[in-house]
Amino acid sequence: MSESDLSLGSTRPEIYKHSGRVPVSGMMLALVILVPAAIVLGIIYSAAVVYIPFVKLRGIASFFYGGALGALTGTVCYHAKFRSHLIVLLATLGVAFLSYYISWAVHAAFLALSQGESMADVIPMAIVGLLPNFIFAWAQYIFENGIWGMGAGGAISGWRVVGLWVMEALIIFGTALAAKMVYGNAPFCEDCNGWTEETKELAQLPVSPTDPAWQQFAQGNLDAIKKLQIVQDVPQYVELQLAACPSCTNSDFISAVGVTLTANKEGEIQKHESDIVRHLRITHEQKEEIQRFAVAMAEAVEAMSDEEEDPDAIAPAVESSPEDPV
Repeated sequence: MSESDLSLGSTRPEIYKHSGRVPVSGMMLALVILVPAAIVLGIIYSAAVVYIPFVKLRGIASFFYGGALGALTGTVCYHAKFRSHLIVLLATLGVAFLSYYISWAVHAAFLALSQGESMADVIPMAIVGLLPNFIFAWAQYIFENGIWGMGAGGAISGWRVVGLWVMEALIIFGTALAAKMVYGNAPFCEDCNGWTEETKELAQLPVSPTDPAWQQFAQGNLDAIKKLQIVQDVPQYVELQLAACPSCTNSDFISAVGVTLTANKEGEIQKHESDIVRHLRITHEQKEEIQRFAVAMAEAVEAMSDEEEDPDAIAPAVESSPEDPV
C-alpha cells in the first residue's frame, strides 16, 4: 500500500469530553434502583459480618461488598446516561455511604438475633438503629468493651478496633471506587442520545508508541500515520481503537494506545498501556479510510512474516556449475 493510496487529511484536534449532562429521568432511575439496592446490600453485609466466624472471610466479604456497590452504581449511571464523571464519582460515594450506614444501623440487631433474641425484639432495635445517636452509642460500646476477638486474645476494643474500622472502610470505599469503572469512558452521541460503540484492538500497528509522527497525529494531522516507521523484534506496538455512534455518522472517534510487553518474575507476559491520544474526533470518511488502512497494514505485516519464514521466497537459491557459473 503506497502513500498515495491513503489520504486522511487533517481534522480539528478535538478530544472528546463528557458534556456533564445528567438527565432528570436518568436521575430518577438511579434513585429508584440504587437507594433500595444500597439498603439491601448493607443489611446483607451486616449479617455477613455477624455470622461469618472467620476474620479473613469477613475481609473478603468487604471486598465483594464494596465491589458490588461500585459496579452497580457504574452500571446504573451508564444506562441512565450520566455524562459526568464527577456525578458518577459522587453517586458511588453516596451509595457506599448510605449502604455502610445501614450496615451499622442493623449491626446490633443482627448480633442480638445471633444470641437468641426474638425477631419481635430485634425489629424495633433495627429501626431505632437508624438514628445517628444510636450508631454513635453502639460504636462507643464496642470501643470500650469489644464484641469479638482474634486468635487467643480477648475481645478487640479501643484504638485497635478503630484501626479495623478504618481498614474496613478503606476496603469498601476503595473497591467501590475501583469497580465504578464499569461505567467506562465511551463518548456519548448527543445527536442520537446514546453511547458510541467502541471497537477495541481495531488494529495492532508494529510501530513505536514514541514515534514522532504520533504527536502530529494527535494534533489532527491524520496523514502523519503514513510516516510511522515499522519496528521489528521490539515488544512494543500501538493499538488503534474506534468509537462510533451506531445510529449516525456524526460521532466518530479514534484512539491510539501504546502497548509495551514485559515479563514478570514468573515469566508471565504483562501488558502495559499508555494513551497516545484518546477519542480524537474524526469524520466518518476518515474513519472508513483508517479502517481500510488498518486492514492493509495487517495484510502487509502478515506478508512480511511469511517472507521471513520462507527466505527462499525472497531470494531463490541459484545453483552454479562450471558450464554456467554465477
